[in-house]
Amino acid sequence: MRTFSRRRFLARSAQAGALALAAPAAVLAAPYRSSAQSLTVAVQLMSDHETNSWRGIIDQYNRLNKANVQLVVLGRTGFYEKLQTELMGKSRTPDIVQFASNLTAPYAAAGFLAPLSEYLADASATPKDFDFEDFVPGARETVTYNKQVYGFPDDLSVYLLYYRTDLISTPPQTWTEYYDVARRFTQSQNPKSPTRYGTTIQGAQGSLPPKEWSQTFWSYGGTIFNGKGDSSLASDAGIRALTERMEMLRVWKCVPADAINYSYPETSTAFQEGLVAMAVQWNAAYSDFLSKEKSPKVYDRVKAAGVPGGVPFVQTQVWSINANSPNKRAAYDFLLWTRAKAQDLAYALGTGGEPGNPTRASTLRNPEVLAKRPELKGLADAIKKGRTFPMIAPWAKVQGEMDKAIALGTTGQMTPTAALKAADAAITQIVRS
Repeated sequence: MRTFSRRRFLARSAQAGALALAAPAAVLAAPYRSSAQSLTVAVQLMSDHETNSWRGIIDQYNRLNKANVQLVVLGRTGFYEKLQTELMGKSRTPDIVQFASNLTAPYAAAGFLAPLSEYLADASATPKDFDFEDFVPGARETVTYNKQVYGFPDDLSVYLLYYRTDLISTPPQTWTEYYDVARRFTQSQNPKSPTRYGTTIQGAQGSLPPKEWSQTFWSYGGTIFNGKGDSSLASDAGIRALTERMEMLRVWKCVPADAINYSYPETSTAFQEGLVAMAVQWNAAYSDFLSKEKSPKVYDRVKAAGVPGGVPFVQTQVWSINANSPNKRAAYDFLLWTRAKAQDLAYALGTGGEPGNPTRASTLRNPEVLAKRPELKGLADAIKKGRTFPMIAPWAKVQGEMDKAIALGTTGQMTPTAALKAADAAITQIVRS
């Protein structure tokens, strides 16, 4: 997820600044060009651990170019409400905005984002060696709407299955195997289990439950929309996937009782503290799980595998340009620099800091990267099989209905069938209107 890997990338980028002028390939170099010298370009992001790192990389860019890129930091609470208010009000600032990839289509359809396809096709704006096609297909998909590119992807993320090697010799390949293992390592099911629970779920309402649940749904052959364009969540695949999620919490009780409130950090903590034997979690957690300092109870007994069923969810963070910015070209130059090949390679190798997760195919097949970080081969394999949500304009509303149905079905407030049928009716109406 974004919080960890972007922070590492930016920290490394800032630390690499002193080496930039005499840089090997994996260290940040001067940008292709800058048209920002006499302009103020505002970059807006959510306040988090990476804020100081962004200050560092922007300072570095400004020094190299005598530019005037400025950072605007908003609190996490109400971040997207503030961003949408700015964009809907046609504010001229910020010039550059950051958001989760599920918002690319809604924002692009609303005219909030400047299309970048013309810049990418213009050799005077984009050098050939930038190579947009080098971003892996799943990442390119997250920044494309109606065949137009609206941003650059950052922090490619997929779910992986993390498991304790002292407890589990072979990771489960199917969801049926996964549930069997989860019950075996749940003390209420097996009093001899060394862990209290077999696994957990990310149940806190928001964007995560639909992403996590869709992996099971897809692996059973489900599709969010049918051939007529109507919502088809209440298919056999959807009902089965949601029923099993409910049973994990309410029947088998192989996940913590408060997992309905878990998101990214709680899932990691449950695994790090030995509360669970395995967990489906984002790839960004891998380095933390292998860290003796951060995960002293499990760091030497952790492996990662593809999610059961073999269809992981793929997402990115997106950096785009405000359609009403008066400084689009200067903003574009800055974004080119942050997403160039050398930076992606530095990101993966951890040049000047901890390694993060790249978005470029050339990085994922680089021998030096794979020698230093063999787990990235698994990431590359997972991406080939991964899926993301449909890029449709009303996706935010669609996802909200999915999230509500999953919560109601998981907690038993409605049957899985009833919850998904209600979601189908609401989603079909949203799409048709």
